[in-house]
Amino acid sequence: MIETDVPPPDYDLSVDLPQIQNRNGAKYAMPPHQPHLENFFDAVRGKAKLNCDARAAFLSEAPVYWVNRSALSKQPIVFTPEQLAV
Repeated sequence: MIETDVPPPDYDLSVDLPQIQNRNGAKYAMPPHQPHLENFFDAVRGKAKLNCDARAAFLSEAPVYWVNRSALSKQPIVFTPEQLAV
């Protein structure tokens, strides 16, 4: 690893909301996690089946929540087994 006194460049992380296409083919903007939340609430209400089980959802989503902390601290993410334990 090369150490330097020069800080890394700043990056603009702001983006437009993604376009989501619903089952009827209509496209609209929504926050990235909204389809997951809608699926969960619809399943709780008995209107849909879950797209995946809780363990698979946790293992795929848990690392995402560490990104903000990493970006704010400008430090890499180093996962421990405890952070990814179900």
